[in-house]
Amino acid sequence: MPQQQQQDLKERNIEQRNIPYIDITRFEFDRETVAEIPEEMSRAYMVIAMESTQHYITVAISNLNTRNILDRLQTKVNKRVYFILSNEHDVLNSINNYYDVKIVRKG
Repeated sequence: MPQQQQQDLKERNIEQRNIPYIDITRFEFDRETVAEIPEEMSRAYMVIAMESTQHYITVAISNLNTRNILDRLQTKVNKRVYFILSNEHDVLNSINNYYDVKIVRKG
């Protein structure tokens, strides 16, 4: 399937689920908020916490098809979880930046 068709299908799916899609590359993450989700969980599910209050946490996610992620996150943070959809590459870069991980490339 051509890339434009894939993007169109993705956007329709997002609209149907009522989940906003944002570009997180210009978002300033708060380290304390990011740390509410353990790094291993953040990497496993490709999510990063963006905003948090006493009762909820907003999380950028790149793949909504991850099984049981909502329940697992809500159990871990003991808050209601709201998703914001974002590009997988941008989510991974944000995870790497805020968990202070440097990628070493060979070659």
